[in-house]
Amino acid sequence: MVCLVMEIFIQINYLELNFKDESRFYLDKDPMYIKSFAISEFAIADNSASAYSYAFLTSRPVIFYFGKQLNQSQKKTNFYKDIPS
Repeated sequence: MVCLVMEIFIQINYLELNFKDESRFYLDKDPMYIKSFAISEFAIADNSASAYSYAFLTSRPVIFYFGKQLNQSQKKTNFYKDIPS
């Protein structure tokens, strides 16, 4: 568990450092996400509850990122669209 937390911390720092001069990028570290939901146009998320909360609370789109191709059961639902890279 500690390794996973450290890996996430490293990835967040990487994003923050590489995009700090990009005016269109904002890394929200506030644990109260409602304000971020209200001002955003869409969300990019993994398959977590926050993605669904965002979609239902805002009626705005969510772009899901899995880091791998969809499995057969995910493809059958027609809920996700697999975009080839």
